[in-house]
Amino acid sequence: MTNAQEPSLEAKFHNRLLAAVSEVGLRTRLGLAAIREDIQNVGGLQSAKLRLKTRIRVGCISARPSKYFLTTRRIGRMDLSVEAIALEPGWLGLFTPGEIDQAMATLSEYGFSPALEAPTEPSAGVPAPFEREPSLAPIRLSEPRRAFTLESIWARARPHGECELTAESVIALRNGGHPPAHPLVRKHIGECLKCGNLYPDLAAAFERFDEMALQTWSGMLAIFRTAMNLEDEHIKRFVLLAPDDLGQPEEYQPYFDHELEFIRPICAWRAVRLGCHIAKFMSAFTWTFMETGDLWLRWRRGELRGPVSDIVRATGREEFLLALTAENLLLPRSWPTEDEGVLWMPADEDFAPVPGVVIDPSDDLDEWEELLGKPPEDLHPYGILYLAYCAAIAQLGEPEPGSKDLVQGAGPSEQMDRMEGILRDMQRSQAEDRERQDAIIGQLERVVLNMKSTDRAACEESLLAELPGVYGKLAPGARNLCLASEQVYRTPGYAAPGDIVRGLATAFELQLRHTVMPGLFDYLEYRGVKNLKIPEEWIRSHRAQDRSQPLWRRGEKADKCELGTMDLILGHPEPFVAEFFVRHGFSLADIQEATDLVRKPRNAVSHGSCFDIGTAEAIRADWFHWKNRPGGIFSVFFRNE
Repeated sequence: MTNAQEPSLEAKFHNRLLAAVSEVGLRTRLGLAAIREDIQNVGGLQSAKLRLKTRIRVGCISARPSKYFLTTRRIGRMDLSVEAIALEPGWLGLFTPGEIDQAMATLSEYGFSPALEAPTEPSAGVPAPFEREPSLAPIRLSEPRRAFTLESIWARARPHGECELTAESVIALRNGGHPPAHPLVRKHIGECLKCGNLYPDLAAAFERFDEMALQTWSGMLAIFRTAMNLEDEHIKRFVLLAPDDLGQPEEYQPYFDHELEFIRPICAWRAVRLGCHIAKFMSAFTWTFMETGDLWLRWRRGELRGPVSDIVRATGREEFLLALTAENLLLPRSWPTEDEGVLWMPADEDFAPVPGVVIDPSDDLDEWEELLGKPPEDLHPYGILYLAYCAAIAQLGEPEPGSKDLVQGAGPSEQMDRMEGILRDMQRSQAEDRERQDAIIGQLERVVLNMKSTDRAACEESLLAELPGVYGKLAPGARNLCLASEQVYRTPGYAAPGDIVRGLATAFELQLRHTVMPGLFDYLEYRGVKNLKIPEEWIRSHRAQDRSQPLWRRGEKADKCELGTMDLILGHPEPFVAEFFVRHGFSLADIQEATDLVRKPRNAVSHGSCFDIGTAEAIRADWFHWKNRPGGIFSVFFRNE
């Protein structure tokens, strides 16, 4: 009989990396999806090599390490990174000298020395606190429904069965165990004088159980209160650009509204997930009681007397409204089941720790979406929160006292009005956004519509001569804007010659958005780029302000991308941006130069600067004859021009 074959070195490394990723997963759920998928598909060794070769291929140490490495750095466990594991002596021969050098360089760049530094945190998570008194098992969201268990059926079918079931709980408790808070035992210990006298420690354990459960409930509601604040002032912290970044005040509001269209649903989805978790906790707590009906409302109204009722009745009206709102979220549909009854919730706020809710610090909404998952396609998260809150007000039926509210200074009815207003704004925001974006285009297109046929023919003839080989290739919207600009140029004594510049600049912006950006965004997605964040060196040099949201994220379309944002994207150091232009035959340098040439006069005229006819004509001539190229600035969009 032969011994089982010893696992290969590669298999051992696979298991080592898998164990490291699992240990990181005890502290965060962010930044792990990609490496877990790679380990499953290509194995641990190839997953590690892929992350080391990424930086080698880029060829510059300033390229960002893998997301998994940055995750280990964030939680203070770089000893669990691919780079640190690759340097362990047991894997000699698995990695090339170049890969080893890269691993050492990355760890050195981020200030970690594997030979000198021990793990910054214990490997088994936060240790359990020392227990001074015996306690019942904490609430589990999967506990059986009230008394419908084999034990309760057995206890009711036999004489003294309830006493025996209670005695079993006491024995487990006194032996250092944590028996569940069985509803039948709870009821019996309060009614049976004999058991009450024999087992005072069990009665005390139930009291501590209730106290801890209600403290957890109150802590979760405090987090829910913050998560439910979805007003513009609260969530605008995620908007990428400030008004000064665009340089055009009239363009900022459409951009701001567009950003909120993306931000609010993610924040609302977080509130829904948290509310559902609270509701399941509330339901599980009621399962430890024999009474029936809506116990939380019965406790609130004083129909059931006792310490639990006293605490619930002492809870503020607005806080209890939030609890009912959470309960109502479970009524219309089923929701995702949390991992082992624990909600991993992303947050950039400073929340107090609460059992059952693990806060994963992040100010990146892409990471929020990764952790929370996407809401069902048929769900409007904010709408369901609004309906659940309205129903809670109707359920409670209490008059509004002058107490603290969800929004400081606003009572529940005012809060409901605020939520309703936000909902209405959301419903019409997309149409309004498009309407604002089209304002300039519409104005100039009306100029085209009002042109006489002879004027139109003359303008088109002029443009064909000024932009040979290019004008006819422009997108229809860009051609119309050029026509309108040309009509203004050819109108003697026109009162606002700045419209010449405005029309041509907007035509350039539309063409850039039409020709270049959709292909670039598709290519970035194809190459696996999740987003383009503002580089730190840009913030230090004041080229752009620090914002929590990226310039671009996967799934975003180019149709609402502003010229200022496109300009930043074109200059982004992400290697795949430049690679796109090389592969598709565009000159990135020429497009950047032309964009910069257009952006400055465009910003000036949009700010209200009054260009005289001489300045406007000079800008037009510069753009039409840029670098003496046929087609001027518009030639950058066509490979053969």
